[in-house]
This record gives sequence, C-alpha cells and structure tokens, in this order.
Amino acid sequence: MELTKIYYTDHVWYLPERIAFDFGFFENHKLNVELVKFDPTSTENPDLFERDNLKGFLSGEVGIYSACTWGTIQRVHDSRIGKVAIKRGIAMNTPYKIFVAKESQAKMLQDLSSSKIAIKNLSGSHYITLEAIEEFFTNPTNRLVHVGAVGKRLSALINGNVEAATLVGPSCTIAELLGFRSIHTMPTGGALVTSRHMNSEKVGKYISALNDAVSYINQSPNDVRTVLEEIAAIEFAEISDVSEIPFESVLEKLEVPKYDSQFSIADPNEISKTVQWMSNHNFLPKDIDFEFII
Repeated sequence: MELTKIYYTDHVWYLPERIAFDFGFFENHKLNVELVKFDPTSTENPDLFERDNLKGFLSGEVGIYSACTWGTIQRVHDSRIGKVAIKRGIAMNTPYKIFVAKESQAKMLQDLSSSKIAIKNLSGSHYITLEAIEEFFTNPTNRLVHVGAVGKRLSALINGNVEAATLVGPSCTIAELLGFRSIHTMPTGGALVTSRHMNSEKVGKYISALNDAVSYINQSPNDVRTVLEEIAAIEFAEISDVSEIPFESVLEKLEVPKYDSQFSIADPNEISKTVQWMSNHNFLPKDIDFEFII
C-alpha cells in the first residue's frame, strides 16, 4: 500500500487522527499511514509558508494536513497547492472559549470594548474570535492581539498581559481551575487538505477511518483518556504560574471530546460562505477562484 504521511501534533484537535492510528482504524480501511509530528510553535510564524504543518505538504513529503476551515482556505489560495477536501468532525463539549481576567467585570462580549483578546494570528482563535466580536465593535481587529499558541495565551492571561484570551481544549479546564471565567463559547471546526490528485475513493477511506475513530471515542471515552491526558500534560507544562493547582486536579476535570458531527466531504456551500467572509475582511482578494479551493 502506498504510504501517506499525515501531519499531527499533541493537541486535542488531532485526537481522531491519533486514535485512528493507534487503534488500527487506518489499517482497517487498507490505508498505510504515518503520523508526522510537527512543531506547533512554528504555526506562530506570520509567514504561512514557514509553518511546519505546511512546508512538508508543499514539498510533497506529506499528503494530508489539517487546520481551521479559514486557515485551510487561506493556505490553498496562497500556495495554489492542494484542495480543501474533508470537513472535520465537531465536538461541541470542547469549544473555543473566551476567558476574562479574574478582576474583569465583563459578562458578555460587548463588555470588552477596552480590552485586548489574546489570539494566534491566522489560526482558528484569530478568525473565530473576530467573527464573534465584529458585530459589537467598529474596529474589531484592534481588539485582538497576537500572543501565540494556546498555552501562551493562557500564560498571558495569568500574568495580566491581556484582559481576555481565546482558549480551547485542556487549557480551558486549567483556566477554570485557576479561577478564570468564560464569557463566550464558539464551536470548533476545521478541514483537511489533500493533494489535488488524491482520488475520491481514497478520500472516502480516510473519512471512514476517522469516523470509526470518532465513534470509538464517543462510545469508549475511558479507553482513549490516556491519550488525552498525555496532551493535557504537554499543555500544562507550557503554561506559566500554574503551581497553585496540582495536575491531578486537571485530570479529574478533563472532559473527553464527544463528537456531535462526523468527518465528511467538504461542503462547497459552506466553503463558499467562508470564502466570502474572508474576502469581505481582506484575508482573500475579491476575485478569488473558488473552484480552485475545493
């Protein structure tokens, strides 16, 4: 079987890929897969072409990578390589959350009129936060500040460098245990990019394998909890000033993702709406060739 390399890192986002690999679901669908771990700090680079989870794909070494839906569209448009082929399954119990500082009086998004919200530029936290706050502020982009990966964003909140931060995954659990308060939730989502020559049959096999993993996670959460705890331990170690809470208390509160929707073929109508939003916000040109994206 032809080997396909898939980008992966220790983040709750990639739990289905890790379970599909560890529990043999890729093999069950006659797929020969290697998970290629990338350095998540490289995704803080403002140059998309220098981010580890794109460089290998552009060179042809890696066959599939994943990002937020906005991010996959941006990368395919800018690189002219690959296609947005697969819509990622969504776990509604592990959403993005906007947390505020302990002393903050904010109860809703419109209360953040003079606050900076920590995000990572050109990532899910960037796009989804902008989308959430834009109806309340004249210049919503000015409310966002690039801090970096999720652990750095929580550290910035802990250290008082920002008044709010968009978090996801185990970092939300850690933030709650530290006494920070969430004022807004936003569903996670994303897509997978494949090479343009990957045929529909093979794409379908990847979708089936990942959905087998999603079903297994939903049906047997205790069996995959060890993997999630590994991810949480890595995030915990990256966050500053968490000595006041023992890691065991994080594990007690840690919630295994429960997927409400499965992986599927990317929906052209949904992609079209996202492309339009991105064009309206100058992430993409107005005359984008939509057919090339998908």
